[in-house]
Amino acid sequence: MSFLYQSSSHISSLIVIISAFVLDLFFGDPEYRFHPVRLIGRLIELSYKWANKLPLSKKICGVFIVIVVLTISLSSYFSICIILNRLKLLLDIFLAYSFIALRDMIDHINPIVDALKKEKISQARIYLSKVVGRDTERLDKEGIIRASVETIAEGFVDGFLSPLFWFFVGIPTGFPVAFMLGYKAVNTLDSMLGYKSEQLKEIGWASAKLDDFANFVPARISIVFLLIGAFICRLDFKKGFYIALRDRLKHSSPNSGHPEAFFAGALGIRLGGPTYYFYGLVNKPWIGDEVKKTEVSDILKALQLVKAASFCCMSFPLIILLISFFYPYCA
Repeated sequence: MSFLYQSSSHISSLIVIISAFVLDLFFGDPEYRFHPVRLIGRLIELSYKWANKLPLSKKICGVFIVIVVLTISLSSYFSICIILNRLKLLLDIFLAYSFIALRDMIDHINPIVDALKKEKISQARIYLSKVVGRDTERLDKEGIIRASVETIAEGFVDGFLSPLFWFFVGIPTGFPVAFMLGYKAVNTLDSMLGYKSEQLKEIGWASAKLDDFANFVPARISIVFLLIGAFICRLDFKKGFYIALRDRLKHSSPNSGHPEAFFAGALGIRLGGPTYYFYGLVNKPWIGDEVKKTEVSDILKALQLVKAASFCCMSFPLIILLISFFYPYCA
């Protein structure tokens, strides 16, 4: 670890990610027209319209979209870094803060909980429709609870752990936020084009496969942090680990099943099952064992678990940063 003590860039990277986490924790994800993720989304829309006019197969067009979006996103970042020069640290903090979506996910789930407590099922469906891609009109109360827990489980990886993972992968290069930006672009590509509908199945193939690759490692190490978080929250961490090992590969996604299976086991409920999307019914296998009836409190427990697991994730860079500051005085 001596390289860490000698490199100011590594310390700056740790300051960036800790600052971003604190900003997200207190202020959440701000909504404004020129949010970096919204700009990426707009770029994807324009690329999609352009690619559809090419006399090529849909899969090849999808590959072009991925290349265009990543190239423009990353080149724009590096160009702005050159322009800002010494203000790059502030840019990195701002972007890292924009790419962590933990508080944003919590803020979207809380209204669902409030609506369910008041037995306003139709209102809960409306709130849920803002964070899932399924047909919420067909969901009853238990279906809304399961969908909310699944969203929290997937959001822990997609919205927090994966951006954090790629940030740390990029630290040795001196441009960790570029890796974070690359991941966010890939994840946004998948969320917009990666659906298995007839219209997008071919053109979204490249986006979906690249997103599977980007989340492969984070999805698996998520079980470690969730295990610690479940222990802190006094949930059934042993059952969570057991179900994660047993059911993690039942999901159609190579990654989503890992956190979902742990949540199912730790909460003692079943997730998955037949799910209606706007393009039709998908008969997903059940994940977990129905130890007890699904309740609204399960959503709150899931939120507690994801908070605890997230703090566990952030404890490591904080400890390293503190060691980096105090090591020279102790050596």
